[in-house]
Amino acid sequence: MKIVVGGIIHERWTIDPYLEAMAKLAHPCEVVFAWVVDGSEELADQLAEHWWGPSAAVVNVTHLSGTRYTRQANEGEAIYQRMATLRNILRGLALDLGCDALFSVDSDIIVPSDVLTKLVATGKPWVAPLVRNDAEGGNPRGHWNVFKLRGIERDAGLCDHFRPIGPGFPKEDMIGWDPRDQKKEQCLAAGAVCLYGRELLEKARWRTDSRGRQEDIGFSIDAFKAGYRAWYIPVQCRHLTVDGLEEA
Repeated sequence: MKIVVGGIIHERWTIDPYLEAMAKLAHPCEVVFAWVVDGSEELADQLAEHWWGPSAAVVNVTHLSGTRYTRQANEGEAIYQRMATLRNILRGLALDLGCDALFSVDSDIIVPSDVLTKLVATGKPWVAPLVRNDAEGGNPRGHWNVFKLRGIERDAGLCDHFRPIGPGFPKEDMIGWDPRDQKKEQCLAAGAVCLYGRELLEKARWRTDSRGRQEDIGFSIDAFKAGYRAWYIPVQCRHLTVDGLEEA
């Protein structure tokens, strides 16, 4: 099995701890690194020269028009379209490198060293660890990288983020539904840090949807239509732009 590991690299303070965590990943199979840099020649050189050398595939996207992603930028369709383009470049790299799967991690997320081993062990074509997208005291419902997606045929998809950590958090090694749902409806989607199987990548692309929402929603709608649903494992990653640099 061959896994392409990498992500979209933005010029921000999270890069060094992010790359240090990625370098510590245990490799349960053949691993090739691939990075798509959002218009920073310095970062592209850093990746190629100081981290993985010529064995890594690095693409520096300098010609892409539109609003660059920043944590402070107003969210809007232009940013999501840009992110979709960058993610699809990474997708294309992974497929061209002959991957069986892509492990994509956003450049402000710190993953545990054994997370790839645990994801591969599930045997699922779309599976994620957990990362929260808002800080304590933010949205009381909580926003996570795993969310429920319903009604893609009749209303372009209703998204509902849920809090899978806390009372009722599952004991299973992996789960494909909201742990509070007694019916165990398999309606989950995921983004930000995921393992994607090759067949899923061949059938779905990142895009803004008909409502101009995030690129992960457009990808998820295509994945659902192709018969795929996301699973997650009860492993939490740190989100540096939410949790800060120090561990809680």
